[in-house]
Amino acid sequence: MKIYHYTSRYVLDEIRKSHVLKAKSNPQNMYLELTSEAKNCARRDKYIVGLFDMFDSGWLKSGLMNILFQHIGDEIVTIECPIFNSNDTFVRDHNLFSPARYKELSGQNVDFLQLDLRLEIKHKFVKTMISDYYDSSILLKDYKWNYIAPEVWLAQNTPLNGCRYLNRITTEPLSILF
Repeated sequence: MKIYHYTSRYVLDEIRKSHVLKAKSNPQNMYLELTSEAKNCARRDKYIVGLFDMFDSGWLKSGLMNILFQHIGDEIVTIECPIFNSNDTFVRDHNLFSPARYKELSGQNVDFLQLDLRLEIKHKFVKTMISDYYDSSILLKDYKWNYIAPEVWLAQNTPLNGCRYLNRITTEPLSILF
């Protein structure tokens, strides 16, 4: 099993210097405490985050892929990363915290990159989105492949000799892909 991890050309250069794709992402990153169920899955402080499919249709339709690519910048690189340690690896449904869900609950479009969660969290529907996203955490071994926009939290540092680099990805609007 493998995931696709997106990064910038600059970060890739740093990864190459260390010869390891390091787990760096914090599973509690949106100003709310994790529920006990989510804590049972997010047992570590740092993870590699990726997708099961390089261009996941749920990520495209929910507006998340564009957000991801805008966040990374112009020089986007994909790293295909094998899953060696599935014991502490978990999955979340990122559709639950996405531009599509924001519009569904608020009736408004929003620029997610400009969204200040410290201010937005006062809105009940934003708290609901974050809580639902956190609560969707499920260990990979228990995952039933039923999420709209699955996001994989991989609990391992991965030697680069086990990874594969894929071509640079364009930052053109992704709506043309589906």
